Amino acid sequence: MSGAIALAGGIGALVGWAFDIAELKAVIVGESTMKANTAIAFVLGGTCLMLPDAGVRFRRLADALALSVALIGLLTAGEYILGWNIGIDQVLFFER
Repeated sequence: MSGAIALAGGIGALVGWAFDIAELKAVIVGESTMKANTAIAFVLGGTCLMLPDAGVRFRRLADALALSVALIGLLTAGEYILGWNIGIDQVLFFER
């Protein structure tokens, strides 16, 4: 259930970014928007949680998705902590 909620939230935010719908980009209307890299992490994490627990192939895919989420988180944290600006939050969509 939590995987479906994360997946739906991430897809909703990406649709909001793709079609410039402010209501879909923000968790609470009128507040700050969810960045596209966060939405991608929600989609990857939600998909990882929804994968069945059987089979080596699914476990490897789940591990790869979880590693991708961790990498996005580490790069984003590195931007804030170290003052980097590698633009991870603007890879897909640019916001002024």
